[in-house]
Amino acid sequence: MYNLGILAHIYSVYGILLVILINFTIIFKQDDLFKLRRFMIIFTPMGSVMLGSAIFTGTILMAAKHLDFTPQNITMIIVGIALIILEAKRSKALRYTRKDELNTYKITAYKILIVEMILIIATVGFVHATMGNMG
Repeated sequence: MYNLGILAHIYSVYGILLVILINFTIIFKQDDLFKLRRFMIIFTPMGSVMLGSAIFTGTILMAAKHLDFTPQNITMIIVGIALIILEAKRSKALRYTRKDELNTYKITAYKILIVEMILIIATVGFVHATMGNMG
Protein backbone atom coordinates (compact mmCIF):
# COMPACT_ATOMS: atom_id res chain seq x y z
CA MET A 1 0.00 0.00 0.00
CA TYR A 2 2.89 2.34 0.77
CA ASN A 3 4.27 1.82 -2.75
CA LEU A 4 0.92 2.90 -4.20
CA GLY A 5 1.15 6.10 -2.15
CA ILE A 6 4.63 6.77 -3.48
CA LEU A 7 3.38 6.19 -7.02
CA ALA A 8 0.48 8.64 -6.48
CA HIS A 9 2.95 11.19 -5.12
CA ILE A 10 5.27 10.77 -8.10
CA TYR A 11 2.39 11.17 -10.57
CA SER A 12 1.31 14.32 -8.72
CA VAL A 13 4.78 15.76 -9.24
CA TYR A 14 4.62 14.79 -12.92
CA GLY A 15 1.26 16.57 -13.06
CA ILE A 16 2.82 19.74 -11.63
CA LEU A 17 5.53 19.62 -14.30
CA LEU A 18 2.87 19.14 -16.98
CA VAL A 19 0.92 22.14 -15.68
CA ILE A 20 4.09 24.26 -15.75
CA LEU A 21 4.80 23.23 -19.34
CA ILE A 22 1.22 24.00 -20.41
CA ASN A 23 1.40 27.39 -18.69
CA PHE A 24 4.70 28.12 -20.41
CA THR A 25 3.24 27.20 -23.81
CA ILE A 26 0.06 29.23 -23.38
CA ILE A 27 1.91 32.30 -22.15
CA PHE A 28 4.29 32.01 -25.10
CA LYS A 29 1.49 31.68 -27.67
CA GLN A 30 -1.03 34.16 -26.26
CA ASP A 31 -0.80 37.81 -27.34
CA ASP A 32 -4.18 38.93 -26.01
CA LEU A 33 -4.21 39.84 -22.32
CA PHE A 34 -7.96 39.23 -21.95
CA LYS A 35 -7.71 35.70 -23.39
CA LEU A 36 -4.65 34.95 -21.24
CA ARG A 37 -6.47 36.05 -18.09
CA ARG A 38 -9.52 33.99 -19.04
CA PHE A 39 -7.36 30.91 -19.61
CA MET A 40 -5.55 31.41 -16.31
CA ILE A 41 -8.86 31.76 -14.43
CA ILE A 42 -9.87 28.37 -15.79
CA PHE A 43 -6.46 26.67 -15.62
CA THR A 44 -5.01 27.94 -12.31
CA PRO A 45 -7.29 25.70 -10.19
CA MET A 46 -5.94 22.67 -12.08
CA GLY A 47 -2.41 23.63 -11.11
CA SER A 48 -3.53 24.17 -7.53
CA VAL A 49 -5.14 20.73 -7.46
CA MET A 50 -1.92 19.10 -8.72
CA LEU A 51 0.17 20.96 -6.14
CA GLY A 52 -2.37 20.15 -3.43
CA SER A 53 -2.37 16.47 -4.36
CA ALA A 54 1.42 16.34 -4.18
CA ILE A 55 1.36 17.99 -0.75
CA PHE A 56 -1.51 15.74 0.41
CA THR A 57 0.11 12.50 -0.75
CA GLY A 58 3.40 13.64 0.76
CA THR A 59 1.66 14.25 4.08
CA ILE A 60 0.02 10.82 3.97
CA LEU A 61 3.38 9.19 3.21
CA MET A 62 5.00 11.04 6.11
CA ALA A 63 2.21 9.85 8.42
CA ALA A 64 2.72 6.29 7.20
CA LYS A 65 6.39 6.62 8.16
CA HIS A 66 5.38 7.94 11.61
CA LEU A 67 6.25 11.56 10.76
CA ASP A 68 9.94 11.06 10.12
CA PHE A 69 11.45 14.43 9.26
CA THR A 70 14.21 13.28 6.98
CA PRO A 71 16.25 15.77 4.93
CA GLN A 72 14.27 14.65 1.88
CA ASN A 73 10.93 15.40 3.57
CA ILE A 74 12.12 18.78 4.81
CA THR A 75 13.34 19.66 1.31
CA MET A 76 10.01 18.69 -0.24
CA ILE A 77 8.09 20.75 2.34
CA ILE A 78 10.23 23.82 1.66
CA VAL A 79 9.85 23.40 -2.11
CA GLY A 80 6.08 22.97 -1.74
CA ILE A 81 5.85 26.24 0.19
CA ALA A 82 8.10 27.96 -2.38
CA LEU A 83 5.87 26.76 -5.24
CA ILE A 84 2.78 28.14 -3.51
CA ILE A 85 4.47 31.52 -3.02
CA LEU A 86 5.77 31.65 -6.60
CA GLU A 87 2.35 30.81 -8.05
CA ALA A 88 0.74 33.51 -5.90
CA LYS A 89 3.29 36.04 -7.18
CA ARG A 90 2.67 35.04 -10.80
CA SER A 91 -1.09 35.25 -10.34
CA LYS A 92 -0.84 38.65 -8.66
CA ALA A 93 1.44 39.94 -11.43
CA LEU A 94 -1.12 38.92 -14.07
CA ARG A 95 -3.96 40.53 -12.14
CA TYR A 96 -2.24 43.94 -12.17
CA THR A 97 -0.88 43.78 -15.72
CA ARG A 98 -2.16 46.38 -18.18
CA LYS A 99 -2.54 45.70 -21.91
CA ASP A 100 0.67 47.55 -22.77
CA GLU A 101 2.65 45.55 -20.16
CA LEU A 102 1.90 42.06 -21.48
CA ASN A 103 5.48 41.45 -22.66
CA THR A 104 6.82 42.51 -19.27
CA TYR A 105 4.44 40.06 -17.60
CA LYS A 106 5.53 37.30 -19.95
CA ILE A 107 9.17 37.78 -18.97
CA THR A 108 8.23 37.71 -15.28
CA ALA A 109 6.07 34.60 -15.77
CA TYR A 110 8.82 32.80 -17.71
CA LYS A 111 11.29 33.48 -14.90
CA ILE A 112 8.88 32.20 -12.25
CA LEU A 113 7.96 29.08 -14.25
CA ILE A 114 11.63 28.29 -14.92
CA VAL A 115 12.45 28.66 -11.21
CA GLU A 116 9.52 26.35 -10.37
CA MET A 117 10.69 23.77 -12.88
CA ILE A 118 14.27 23.93 -11.60
CA LEU A 119 13.07 23.55 -8.00
CA ILE A 120 11.00 20.48 -8.86
CA ILE A 121 13.67 18.80 -10.98
CA ALA A 122 16.38 19.52 -8.40
CA THR A 123 14.19 18.17 -5.60
CA VAL A 124 13.35 15.02 -7.55
CA GLY A 125 17.05 14.55 -8.31
CA PHE A 126 18.01 15.07 -4.67
CA VAL A 127 15.36 12.69 -3.34
CA HIS A 128 16.09 10.11 -6.02
CA ALA A 129 19.84 10.24 -5.34
CA THR A 130 19.47 9.96 -1.57
CA MET A 131 16.60 7.45 -1.36
CA GLY A 132 17.32 5.19 -4.30
CA ASN A 133 14.94 4.23 -7.09
CA MET A 134 11.44 5.59 -6.39
CA GLY A 135 9.46 4.03 -9.14
